[in-house]
Amino acid sequence: MRRFLILIILLVVNSVYGQRSGETFKLYPNISIAEMKVLDTISHLYEVKTRRAFVLNKSKGSRILKPLIYKRPKGDFKYYWVKVVEDNGGNLVTHFNFYVNEKTFEIRYLDVVNDRELTLSQWRRDKIYGK
Repeated sequence: MRRFLILIILLVVNSVYGQRSGETFKLYPNISIAEMKVLDTISHLYEVKTRRAFVLNKSKGSRILKPLIYKRPKGDFKYYWVKVVEDNGGNLVTHFNFYVNEKTFEIRYLDVVNDRELTLSQWRRDKIYGK
């Protein structure tokens, strides 16, 4: 019975969010559908995919980048705080920090060096023009 329920859940998740979310579900089996959508969205950002490929290439396949939910919405904090981290065997190294709105799923980049939040378009523009 349990296997049947798990199969039904996987079929529903895949039909709602596509095959990519099925991959996310395998990595994080105890998360909600909203959290799955958040992680899936972040992992498919161009910058994250590019950095993931770079880390994989430089480490000769021994290190990977993955998104993790660092903080969930609670009280006045209305975001999922997602860190994109590299597991180097000894600890997790953060490459990116994002806030994802719990209702709209709007993504904001958290610039921890300058202590500010940016929209994705602002962040991308700043990367291009070096601001």
